[in-house]
Amino acid sequence: MDKLPKEYLEDLKDGYYRIVDGKECMKPEFIVKYPKEIAKGLKDRNKNKLSQIWKFYEHARRIQDNLEHRGMPFAVSEAELDMMQPIVESALNRSMVTPVFKDFINENVSKVQKMEDLDAFIKHFQALIAYLPRENQK
Repeated sequence: MDKLPKEYLEDLKDGYYRIVDGKECMKPEFIVKYPKEIAKGLKDRNKNKLSQIWKFYEHARRIQDNLEHRGMPFAVSEAELDMMQPIVESALNRSMVTPVFKDFINENVSKVQKMEDLDAFIKHFQALIAYLPRENQK
């Protein structure tokens, strides 16, 4: 896989959530289906090492922690979240990640508009890490 699945990108445009019985809940495709598919596209053993991917995940988690535990307004952390895009671009230019991972970060970061979106992105990202092939986990 050299790019993110078209169906995934279309579903992401509609957001991470759907309404069930009048309540917003995360679409299960972002926990199982899409992470499995995307993980297959990240199997390059020379790039996308788990340690590199974890750096991006931890960046997003730090933002989430700052919002939840320090009471910072979401707008204050938007710049921190947006910084993931130039950082992943730099990692791509240094051959540390593949274009698929760069696109994953860019598409998801641009979709985060509120705290609930950030929470969903982090769950989605965590599921992706769980599905990475074993050889990436060294």
